[in-house]
Amino acid sequence: MSRELLVFEIDEATFAVPTSNVREVLRAAALFPLPEYPDLVEGGLNLRGEIVPVVDGRGILLRSRKPIDPADHMVVLQAQSQSLAIHVDRAVALTVIAENDIAEQSGQGKFIKQVVNSDHGPTAILNVDELIVACDPTLSPSSTGRES
Repeated sequence: MSRELLVFEIDEATFAVPTSNVREVLRAAALFPLPEYPDLVEGGLNLRGEIVPVVDGRGILLRSRKPIDPADHMVVLQAQSQSLAIHVDRAVALTVIAENDIAEQSGQGKFIKQVVNSDHGPTAILNVDELIVACDPTLSPSSTGRES
């Protein structure tokens, strides 16, 4: 058995999400503030009339944010009937991973589900459900909004 993943880079680290959770990949766009959302959310994206919260991938890594560059990508995800985008340096490829190439999680971080050996080196698979819950102001315990 195998899984299809979308691979992307954040600060030279390689991550992936299951393609079953990917709605689309976009070039970076201007964001607007979403002050009622947790600090992990850097802003909102107007996606054809739908407000989609955007997480800075560096926030997942607990690194400082960088301004959006026109060459960056936004990976729009869908799970639990909700949408969320991740601001990444670049989407790299679609890849298929065999189940025997998947390692167990060993404390890589709150949003890391598993680590796989891909053609792009060790690749952390993000837990999309956990990420969406953490970014939902009605579900997240840290929904105090942004600091000024």
